[in-house]
Amino acid sequence: MLRYVSPVIVFVRTATKDTELRGVRVNKGDRAAMFYPSANRDETQFADPDHFDVSRTPNPHMAFGGGGTHFCLGANLSRVEATAIVSGVLWRMKNLELAGPVERTPSTLINGVHSMPVQFTPARPMGARDNTDALMPQARDCRCAAASRSEVTKDPPAVQGVRFTTCGIRSPHSC
Repeated sequence: MLRYVSPVIVFVRTATKDTELRGVRVNKGDRAAMFYPSANRDETQFADPDHFDVSRTPNPHMAFGGGGTHFCLGANLSRVEATAIVSGVLWRMKNLELAGPVERTPSTLINGVHSMPVQFTPARPMGARDNTDALMPQARDCRCAAASRSEVTKDPPAVQGVRFTTCGIRSPHSC
């Protein structure tokens, strides 16, 4: 997904020496921009670059940078978080669908979603505290988890417009 919709739009660098990029002369001191959406859809690197394919291999996307000095330090954490979030959402939020318009973050640097209302049918409640902790172990350490834990295990027929905080407990609460 990072290749298809890159979170970073552009990064600008200053050339440290005279060089040439795809037939274009770049002099030392010139500014050069890399547009991630373009790099991640480069037809010389990707067969059918506009096709979304989660099983694409190889997938030399540039979402974390091209390697070297400027490679994203958080790349491995980001991969783990994305895996946990996607599997958790698919498991806990049955019938997930949009419930309103998606609002994008207005930025020329970062591509993101500011607001995306959804509705879903929650999975059956975990019930016992140990099971809830297994689902969201980070909630044990949240200062507000004790007060909010009962909210996590409620089983309403449908939840619309629910927001989750970084600790995984439904808002509103302070964490």
